Amino acid sequence: MLVPTWMAIQEAFDGKKVLLVWPVARVTRRWVEWLGTLGLETPFVLALYEGPSKPLSIPPQQVCVLRPGPLPQADPEERMFEQWESAMQSLPDTALARLDAWDPTHEAVVIVPSASQLQSVGGRPVFGGTPSIRHAIENKSKVDQLFAELHMETAPHQVVPLAQATAAAAALDLGQGTVWAGDNTSTIEAGARALAHVFDEPSAHRARMLLADRCKTVRVQPFLPGVPCSIQGICTPDGVALTVPTEMLVLRDPSLGTFLLVGMSTAWDPPVCVTERLRSMARTVGDHLRTAHCWRGGFSLDAIATPDGQVWPTEINARMSAGLTLLDGVLPGPSLELMERLLREDLPIGVSATHLERWMARPLRARRTNLVRVRTPHAPAQDHREAIAFEPARIVPGPGSEGTLEWVAEGSRGVLRLELDPIRHPRGTRVAPRVQQALGLAATLWNLPVAQWRAAR
Repeated sequence: MLVPTWMAIQEAFDGKKVLLVWPVARVTRRWVEWLGTLGLETPFVLALYEGPSKPLSIPPQQVCVLRPGPLPQADPEERMFEQWESAMQSLPDTALARLDAWDPTHEAVVIVPSASQLQSVGGRPVFGGTPSIRHAIENKSKVDQLFAELHMETAPHQVVPLAQATAAAAALDLGQGTVWAGDNTSTIEAGARALAHVFDEPSAHRARMLLADRCKTVRVQPFLPGVPCSIQGICTPDGVALTVPTEMLVLRDPSLGTFLLVGMSTAWDPPVCVTERLRSMARTVGDHLRTAHCWRGGFSLDAIATPDGQVWPTEINARMSAGLTLLDGVLPGPSLELMERLLREDLPIGVSATHLERWMARPLRARRTNLVRVRTPHAPAQDHREAIAFEPARIVPGPGSEGTLEWVAEGSRGVLRLELDPIRHPRGTRVAPRVQQALGLAATLWNLPVAQWRAAR
């Protein structure tokens, strides 16, 4: 349970008002629950949108939504985060007045998503905010320089202006095309949104159209068949705590060259040589972040594990990554997100990096975790939930199911969710091929345009 960490978190927040600032108000539900578990004051929630789920269990006067009503029809995850950050830097007078009435002394502890670059909201400093160095660390066009400095071998690549990407691709293609990754010119790119598989002129044209308004330079490397994977870590003052490797559930449309990141899974067990290589590289990266940049908190190292046992690093995420968020949902004790805020403020967390690493690994010995979410163009008229099996993919009424496939409304859009039975999918199972099968079944059941996605191999 990490009792010393619980005590450290309580001490840091005790007697203080907490302001939760999020793009969607109802996404803060778990934060509200965490603070309640700690016996702290009911927070104030400031958001751009309200969100589709049930209302928060806090007084309405402590929720301020700048744009009431449903989420926008356009992809709510594509540019919402940037719009939210901009809105929080220029709050309307009505919102400022409500904040000041609730917190007249401007002493509230401000919590924002770990990926945010905000340093203050409404004249109140962000608690445990993200250091500005994150933007440079996560730049995919510069990360290979850091890998070289740390003596980490990378796949052949070139970083070139977008106009020169086609020529670079011709020189690097090993027979299966190339992958173009955009830089951070417009924003910190995540979730495979500025990534393209280029294998012919039409796919190259689509890649240029995708990246032209977002990036100045791109990193071009050969397409490498293998398992997209990641390993997460947390930097503390005395060391680096690492998690087990995770499978990144990356799907690819082979006709268009587009990628889609739909989740993470800890069910995958790579060969020992791959695990050792991932852990060695992640510890090297974590030690560098901790000593060179005084980094405290979460990070992840993404890579491709190829069939020959090689591991090729591709990027670093300096934040509470999706893998850590997945783990946070099953850990029996204090939230990693709360712990990270303390680390960012140079406050004690009550345990060593070695103790923290052992604690993070414990629940995964008993339960393998998966997180799978795929957005759909429209919401269902009513929510659907089916017990399914694989090989062949089919609906299974009653006993014998290997997982549950859901299609549910989330505002004006829909979301497909896949939950696998950890007993029927034991340690060592790759989940991405199961996701591909599940999407094919969803296309048949509900006539959804998702059958084209294929698991990366």
